[in-house]
Amino acid sequence: MPHKTSDINLLWILPIVGSVKNLEKEGTLIRVIRELRFLKKKFKKIYFISKDFETLDIGKGIEHHHIPIKVPAFLQNLLFLFNPLFIHKPYRVSGIYYVDHVSGCFPAVLAKLLYRKKIIVRYDWSWSEFARKDYSYPTYLAISFFEKISLKSADVIIVTTPTLRNKVQEIIKINKKTILIDNWTDTKIFSPSKKRTYKKYITIISVGRLWPQKNFQLILKAINLLDNKIKSRIRLLIIGSGFEEENLKRSAAEYHINLTIKKGVPNRKVAKLLKDSDVFISSSKYEGQPRVIIEAMSCGLPIIATNIPGNNELIKNNDTGLLIDIDEKNLAEKLEKLLSAPKLRKKLGENSRRYAAKRFSFQKVMSEIYGTIQKNI
Repeated sequence: MPHKTSDINLLWILPIVGSVKNLEKEGTLIRVIRELRFLKKKFKKIYFISKDFETLDIGKGIEHHHIPIKVPAFLQNLLFLFNPLFIHKPYRVSGIYYVDHVSGCFPAVLAKLLYRKKIIVRYDWSWSEFARKDYSYPTYLAISFFEKISLKSADVIIVTTPTLRNKVQEIIKINKKTILIDNWTDTKIFSPSKKRTYKKYITIISVGRLWPQKNFQLILKAINLLDNKIKSRIRLLIIGSGFEEENLKRSAAEYHINLTIKKGVPNRKVAKLLKDSDVFISSSKYEGQPRVIIEAMSCGLPIIATNIPGNNELIKNNDTGLLIDIDEKNLAEKLEKLLSAPKLRKKLGENSRRYAAKRFSFQKVMSEIYGTIQKNI
């Protein structure tokens, strides 16, 4: 029989790869706040842990604990990893620990040794896999160590795709309780535009950090291969920030492509920009379960995405989107096909919306997460 949770405290840990400050800068802090407020209705109190230096006031019944002194970035991460050694109360008085991503799990592992509480950790992208491709080898080794220890110590692992479930088993080499629960989106905010009228220009949109992983150069190269009449009608909008910004702007100027980059866009504003666009492209080289595709689907956009794990577990080719090889010629072909076929764009968009509304709603996903926590107290 499920436990009553209204008299139990929940500890909720933000990942080390994120912080309140960074999420606020990226415009996605609202997602975390909404999850915390949903869970607060179910628990006596929530203790929210992050690596920030300042307190976030989320509301009554949600208490934010953070690093008490300002230190350099390296020490900030180190203090976060070992924060149960100086932040005692939240870990001691909470009935269960929920970690939003495996990169934030090590503090819960230490606290579990001290207070014998259960850990539920979310695994919606592979920390070690991303590190292997994005960082130095010593950094990759350190991250692999923390990830393995964390996954082995967790009592329940929430994964978002079958590929990530297999990845967990590959890392820990033992049977571990895994639960498949998707990422969520607000299907009311991320909804189709009520007015999709003919426009002189076609807006292609993509969202993500401006890093090699997202591979935005692929989009620019593909647009450059299109006939000049089509190319002149395209407006490319990329939402994100990162060190590749100047390279992307140089390439766009070289190819004579109308490119706009927007940084720090609030989540609600992202929804409006998606609604005002015509085609969404995900050009990533690797992914977990990308929220941006889910949001674009929920907005009823036709989607072109690279045929990689994560993307191809969301998109059914020729039904809810078009899958492509990581190749500019293949992308150019699919893009030309979509741009010349309004009925196909409409069909793919409508199929995507129906699928997203059924599978990824906030209420559905958060109820599944709460149910998992409740069963394991």
